[in-house]
Amino acid sequence: MLSIGGITYVTAWNQALAANPTQLGYNAADVATRLGVGIELPYVVVLGRRLRIWHHGGIFIGARSIGDDVHIRHNTTMGVLHRGEGDYKPVIGNRVDVGPGVAILGGVEVGDDVVIGANSVVVKSVPAHTTVFGVPARPVSLIAARPVPEAAREPRADTTAP
Repeated sequence: MLSIGGITYVTAWNQALAANPTQLGYNAADVATRLGVGIELPYVVVLGRRLRIWHHGGIFIGARSIGDDVHIRHNTTMGVLHRGEGDYKPVIGNRVDVGPGVAILGGVEVGDDVVIGANSVVVKSVPAHTTVFGVPARPVSLIAARPVPEAAREPRADTTAP
């Protein structure tokens, strides 16, 4: 509550904090991350294994989900493109390499094994095994399918550790 001149005000922040006390811890960590390393990552983003953020700073990750083995460079924005109906967020596949200064906007799907060149703006879905570049991003080459290393594969159900 906030008291000014003998009048007490109940702020929306205080009401939210009273309803969910763990929100204070999340808010503190969120502010520290944004100010400390320059990365804004909402808690609703589903992250895959081994996400690597190179040269942190100026990064906003507002995607719906990000796959395994994704590399993200500085000054990257992934988020909603406010056109028409809905709140569509990007979905990033596995083994995607996102260059510096890239904007991935709207409900696009970026397939597996994709390379997105520096300062590209992705507003349309990108098929798997493709390199895209430009504003707006256009395919410039196809990438041969890479074998997935044994260490990155999901463990099989029939193997058990001793």
